[in-house]
Parts: sequence; structure tokens; C-alpha cells
Amino acid sequence: MFPSLHKVFALIALLLGSSSIAQAQWTRDSLAAATPAQLIQVLSANADISGDVVLGIAARERLSRIGNTDPAAVVPLVVAAIEAARSPALPQVSKRVALIGVLSDIGAGAEAAVSLLDAILKDPNERNEFVRLQAGLALANIGTPAAQAAAKASSRADAERSVMGVDDVGARHAAEEHAYFIRQQLRAPMPAEAVIQASLDVLAAGGPRMAAAAPTLARAQADVRLSAAIRARIAEVLTKMGRAGIQAPPPQDLVEEVIADTRSPDQLVNRLAMQELGRLGPSPRAVEALIDALKAGRNPGAAALELGNFGPLAQKALPELIPYFTDARAAANAIQAAGKLGRGDAPTIAALRRVAGNPDSAHRALAVAALEDLGATEALPEISAAFSDPRAHTRVLAARALGGFGGDAVPTLSAGLADPDSSVRIAVADALARIGPAASPAVPGLARQLDSGETRLREAAARALAAIGGPDAQAALGADAARFADADRHRYAGLRQGEPRRVADFLRELPIERKKELALEIATDPDPALAELGSWTVEATGGDATPYFARLVAKALDGFRVGAFLGGSRIVDGP
Repeated sequence: MFPSLHKVFALIALLLGSSSIAQAQWTRDSLAAATPAQLIQVLSANADISGDVVLGIAARERLSRIGNTDPAAVVPLVVAAIEAARSPALPQVSKRVALIGVLSDIGAGAEAAVSLLDAILKDPNERNEFVRLQAGLALANIGTPAAQAAAKASSRADAERSVMGVDDVGARHAAEEHAYFIRQQLRAPMPAEAVIQASLDVLAAGGPRMAAAAPTLARAQADVRLSAAIRARIAEVLTKMGRAGIQAPPPQDLVEEVIADTRSPDQLVNRLAMQELGRLGPSPRAVEALIDALKAGRNPGAAALELGNFGPLAQKALPELIPYFTDARAAANAIQAAGKLGRGDAPTIAALRRVAGNPDSAHRALAVAALEDLGATEALPEISAAFSDPRAHTRVLAARALGGFGGDAVPTLSAGLADPDSSVRIAVADALARIGPAASPAVPGLARQLDSGETRLREAAARALAAIGGPDAQAALGADAARFADADRHRYAGLRQGEPRRVADFLRELPIERKKELALEIATDPDPALAELGSWTVEATGGDATPYFARLVAKALDGFRVGAFLGGSRIVDGP
């Protein structure tokens, strides 16, 4: 059984994590001279999530490189370190996971560690899923016959544990699910035998209780693309089921076969089959099958998700999607599908308006976004109401949607510039920028945002003022530039001692007027790289950069490309 996704992510964190073996003693560069024993020490000390990630990764990479060229110098030391780290405490678990990862990196050269990895997988006292998972991955990467045998034995033992104590209902579901996994591989151009083998192990462990999977196994046994070893294994499993000699069912059309799987009573099978049907692409039969699933209430969220990606062919599903707009489990996918399919469909828009106007709906924000996608201008009252929702993410989406309503939305958006949540105010500023000159009544409120201590909000307000234009907006931008001119020059003076890229990053953060002002100074910097950066910024922000480029050419700077002025690559983004 695989661990859940959050555990896998935690495993990745353990692999990449590190602690604090004295960085004064070791740096990434100095590790090039470290011995394998020293590298193991650095990796072990930096395997916990509380320390220096870069140093831990560098030690593992260096150790793995040495192990690939000289396994005998690394593998025994790693094995000894793993055996010494037997405590269940998290730091020791982290060490084992990271060190087993080195064996995995080395691959076939780490065959001497197979017995240790096999022992870890067989150890009844080894309760940590991450250690077991990493040991299994290492055996798979080593890939020698001994490693494959150990991995296969472990897989079968895990399969037996997975069905041990399961009642008949659970066994039937397991049979249906693993039969589906095998059919899915048989439908692929190149079946993955490892997937089939894993399912065969579970089916074998269940014996006669798994007999529902027998027809699929008979079909797989007749598939000449599979190896003789896999087909022999299938024969063993059929015998354990008491279904030896069963005949393979007649072949089916690919789409029809997947559609049949969408009708499975098993929730996992019908959901995976719907995803598979979606990957096969839109067709009238696929649409009808997914509509049937909606009508039957059979995993409607999965059906809606696939229909939403089918385009105009799936518009006939809209009447069946609408009832799910208030369904706790399927509403999110149904609403988003409607936002893709329902343009111009009055019943769909009316139903979405009801959700957007309902302050108690958990999916109000999605309905607002769907109405925006559909260009439903008649929904202005409901979207405006959603802009007062207590949930910030709903107000953000409402603000974005209001940006499509032009001047009619300006009063509502202007009020939103006083919202306590800065993410909402950023969305409001972006919406006002989208509206452009018609948003001029919002200029005073936008000008106040230039005083914010939050960079993203200041940038959004400056963009909006620039898009709105007019004397008042330009005056606000000019005053902002003048107010910060000394501070910007001081920051530039500090940054110019480092890499030009740091100055370029600072320029990108500035509102347009401040960027223009500072660029004029940078364009005259005695440092040629900075002068070129400033010249490009002057040109990118609408100024006349000709004198600055002329100065650079006159100095005959080595490597400066005059032709770049006529269309070469730029260092600085536009305003």
C-alpha cells in the first residue's frame, strides 16, 4: 500500500532536508575534497528538516557520484551507517531515509546492500512507512536479479497484508479495482507489466474470493504483448481462484469498454474510468455515458469534470449539471463545467446567479468566476452582492469579475479600495486597470494605495493609475515618484555594488513613474553594464533612449551590440 500524498511530500522533505553540521567547516564547494566517510557524516547531520538544505543535497549528490564510479568505497560505509541508525526517533529516521536514497542513486552498483534492504522490508519492528518506501524504491533502482526477487517478495507480502482480514464485500471491491487496473494496462499501447504484477499479487492473495477478476485475467493471459513470465503468473492466479481454463471474453471497442467501466458500482473504478474516458477525448458516446452517470448520481463530480473539458459537444449536458450546483460533493466541478459550457444558456446562467447571490453557499466564489467566464452581464447585481461576502477569496473573485462590467462597476470597486484585506484591494486595482479611463472616479482611492507598505499593492495601484490616465492619475504618479526619489536613489546606490541583475530586479518592483525617474540616472552610470540596463529601461518605459545608447556607442564598449537597439533582447521588462 502506498502512503498518502502528504506523506510522500513529507518523504521528499526528509530527503531534501538538512540540519546544521557546522557550515563553517563544510561548504558546498569544500565537499569536493571530502572523503566518503566525511560525506556520510555531513549527509547524516543534515538529513533532518531543520537545517541546511543545500549542504545536504550537495553531500548526497557527491556521495552518489563517487558510489557510481567506485561502489566498494561507498556502499559498505552507507550500509554500516544505516544499520547504526535504528532508533525510531525522527532524526534517525531521516538519516536512514537519506542514506537509503544514496543506495537508490547508485543503482546496480549497490547490490551488496540488497540483503540489508530486504531485511528492512521484512522487519516486523520497522513501522516507518517512509523507510519501507525508500527501501522498496532502492531495490527497484538496483534492479539486479537478487534485488528484483527481494522487491517481488516484499510486494507479495504487502499484498497479502492488504487483503488479510478483509470481508467479502471488501474482497469484491479489491477484485473489481485490480481487474480494472489490469484492463487499463491492456488498453495501453505498451502495457506496464510492473502494474499488472502488483495487481496479480493482490488477486493471488485473495484466492477464490477474487474470482470476479477471472475474465480480465483470461484476457490478459491471451495477450501476446505480455511476457511469458507474466502469463505464467496469471495462470497461477487463475488456479488459486479456482478458474483455471476460463476462456477470454470477446474483444470490445476501446471506448465502449471504458464506458462499461464507468458503470461499475465501485466508486474508484468508475471515477478512474471517467478520467480515462476524458483522456480518450470527446465523442458523442462518451458524452452520453457521462450524462448517464449524472442522471444515475454515479460519481457526478468526476463526470462533470470530464464534461467540462469536452467543449461544445458537451453542452447538451447542461440540464443535468444544473441540479448539482447545490450538491455538497459535486458542486465545485459542476459549476466550473458550466462556466466552460454554458455561454448564452439562460437556464444555466440563472442557476449560477442563484448560487452567486446566496451568501450561505460554499461555492459562491466559483459561481462568480463561472459567470465571469460566460460573460453574463446580467449578473451584475449578484456579483456586486458577492463583493460583500465575508470570505476574502470570494471578494477577490467578485472584484475580478466586476472588472468586466466597465463603468457600471466603478462605484462598487471604489468602495473596495477600503477593504481590510490587501489581496482584495490588489484585485480591485487590477479590475480598475482593466476598466481604464472610465474608472477615473477611483483615482483618489488608488492614489492612497501608493502609500501602502505592501509592494504588490503599490504596483497594482500604479498600474491602474497609468491605465486610467488623465491629469489626476498622472499627478498622483508624479507625486509618488518625487516623494520616493531620494529613497530610490539611496537603494540603488547600495545595490549597484553587486550584480546588475539585483538593480534590474529592483527596477521591476517600482511603479512606472518611479522607474522612469531612476532609469534616467542609471543610464548615465559609469559602469557600462548598469548604463546599458538604464538605457533599456528608459526605452522600455516610453522615454527617448537615443542619447544614452549614443553615449555607450561613443565609448566603443567591448561587447556592446549596437544592433540590439533595433530589436535585440532586453534586460528589463516593460512598464
